[in-house]
Parts: sequence; C-alpha cells; structure tokens
Amino acid sequence: MTVLLVNPSFTGLVSKKGQLYNWAFPPLDLLNLSAILKSRGIDTKVLDLRVSPLPKEDLIREFELASQIILTTSPLDRWQCPNIDLRPVFALTDLIKDKKKLIVTGVHGTVFPEYILARTQAGVLIKGEPEIFFGIDTSSLDHLPAPDYGAVDIKKYRYEFLGGSFALLQFSRGCPYDCIFCLKSMYGRGYRKKTPEKFIEEIEQAVKRARARSIYFYDLTFTADRPSVLKICELIKQRGLKFKWCCQTRAEMVDPELLAQMRSAGCELVHFGVESGSKRISRLLEKRTDLEEIKRGFKACKKAGIRTAGFFMFGFPSETAADMEETIDLALELDPDYASFHIAIPYAGTKFYEMTGQTERYPEMYAKEVPREQLKKVQRKAFARFYLRPGYVFKKRPFELMSKAKLFLGFMR
Repeated sequence: MTVLLVNPSFTGLVSKKGQLYNWAFPPLDLLNLSAILKSRGIDTKVLDLRVSPLPKEDLIREFELASQIILTTSPLDRWQCPNIDLRPVFALTDLIKDKKKLIVTGVHGTVFPEYILARTQAGVLIKGEPEIFFGIDTSSLDHLPAPDYGAVDIKKYRYEFLGGSFALLQFSRGCPYDCIFCLKSMYGRGYRKKTPEKFIEEIEQAVKRARARSIYFYDLTFTADRPSVLKICELIKQRGLKFKWCCQTRAEMVDPELLAQMRSAGCELVHFGVESGSKRISRLLEKRTDLEEIKRGFKACKKAGIRTAGFFMFGFPSETAADMEETIDLALELDPDYASFHIAIPYAGTKFYEMTGQTERYPEMYAKEVPREQLKKVQRKAFARFYLRPGYVFKKRPFELMSKAKLFLGFMR
C-alpha cells in the first residue's frame, strides 16, 4: 500500500486570475501527513509538481499505481493566500480514473466543500487542518510529528531572498489578531504553538538530516510569544546549528533585544505585513497597530543587521487615490530591502469578502470603487517608484539585482 501525496503545479507568477507568486517552497502540510502515515507503517510518495513537473502519461501511471491519493489544493505556504485559479488542480483530478481513492485537502474545499467535491468527485474531502483527519490532536502542536523531509529532495527548493537547500517549518498556528483580509480557515481555533524543545528537534532534523541550509519559520506571527522565540534562539546556539532563517511577524512585536538574539541565532530576514500607509484604511483593516510602531520595527531590524521585507496592498473599500499614495510614500520611508505590492484579494471566509458583498467564489479583487485597470496602474507605479530609485539600485550588488529582475518585471506587466 502506497499513499501518493500530490502538490499541483502552481509555478512562478500566476496572473491569469490574481497576481500571486508561487515560490518553490516544500509542501509542509504533505510532509506532515507523510510523517504521520509512515509512523503507522504506510508507505508514502510525495509528488511535488511545483518543482518537478511530470508528463501527463507519467501522472496517469502514478495515479493508477497508488492505493490512495491525497491532493492539496493549497500547500501550507498558501493557506493564508491561496491561488484563485484552480485549473492546475482540476487538470490533475480529471486524470484520476478511480475517484474513490482521491482525498482532497486545502482551503478551497474548506470554504466551498460542496463545489470542490462536485468538481473533483473526490471520495473524501478534508476541511481544515488535514492532520486532524488522521487522528492527530492539534490542540497542542507538539502532537505533530517532525515533517518528513526525507520524502523530497531539499536541494530543489529555494527562496530567492534566503538561499537554496530550503525548508519550511512551523512553530505556531493561528494569530492573536483578526485583520479583515486575512484568511485563517485552515488554522484551527485560536493561537497554538509548539514548545521550544519540540521545535528545536524539528530544526535539528532539518539541518542535520535533510541538510537544510536555509529555513523559513512559516508562522503568521512568529514573535507573538516572545519568551519562546528567545528560548528557540538560545537552543539554536547551544546546539551549534548553522543555517540562515527568516520569519514573518508584526512590526510592533519586535524589539532591539529580541532582534539581537534572533540575529545571533542566524536570522537574516523578517517579513512585515504593513498593508497600508493610510491611518484611516489601517483602522478599517482592524490592524490594531500604529504607523510609528511600524517605523520603529523596521529601524530596529536595520540596526540589528536583519534584512526586511514589507507587504503592501491596494484596493480596499473606500480607499482613495490619496490613501494609495500614502501607502507608496510609507514604503519609500520604511525603505525595506524588499517590498511587495499587491491588489488585495477578498477571499471567501474573511470579513473583507463579507463586507464587500461578493457573490463570486474566487474574486480577483474588489474593483467597485476603483476600476481594475486603475488598481493595476497604481500597483505598477508602486513597484517602479520603489525598485527604480537610484538609491535602491546602487546600494544593491549586481547579482542581487539580477535575481530580482525577473520577478519585478513579471509584476510590472
């Protein structure tokens, strides 16, 4: 008996519907499931089509040989912001002759179970955290096994801003905040975390066994539990683990002391969700943060020698051209090492979706007040103003500029 775990081929920049970039990240949810199944004596095979595409004939053969097929419509790095064009998913499910052995997991079926069941004809659809379906109690994330990195070739994964031989690990699920645009349907109830001791074992396995050289701690708000982060940093140093890592958090949840410890433990990059430079829009988004706190967080990272990435969005209800200009101005003032400008997607399952009265399952954007083309124009303007500044261009080394050029030009289309 072999269970086939499949990640669809969402690759690179997806702009047919919704401009998202799919990084070559390991499918952490499938690696968790592989570890669970192997612990019960079940053979598994992970088929990550995002990094290793297969011809149609080979896919059909793999599907026929498998005793069970678990297909994710949104790997863990896409739980919060899933692709809204599902053609790569349906192209796969249409190749499976015996639909009874198909199990579908992911945010799409969690939010629209009837539609995904009808379209895929899956024998089973899992809503929410997939590990629960296999009998794992996720009220404590310590119950999760270490992800099965032996099931993939870690050398195939990389994050352009951090490096290759790249792994994802997750310390916590959920977030103490409730921003209106954030899709948290896959994360279960409340904020839960592993103990630092459990997490360090996963880190050690990834570094020593899988030979990971770079790791993204893929939490919505990694530093929400400051004492635990300090302990993790201490354990990384105690065990002599040498690797580069990054995380995502809120700018008001970092401070000089914490950042100094993170940097000494190998942290090289922190992602901050800024979203808007307009105080009015920030209140609308229920961010519960202050722009001055955001500025302090970015400055503290720079002082600690940690690179920063800022996420910014346009296209919220009542947002004006002046509000959008404030967002671009703030991005320039913060001057992160990397900035990402997106048109906000009103995902079903969020307050944003509800307040805009959406009827489409997977709308590309909210464009009732500001037309689509105008939003795209603002997005292109933001990328150009940020990345084409002489001060930005000349402070980057040539190889860094080359590695970012393809991504930048893609978003400028």
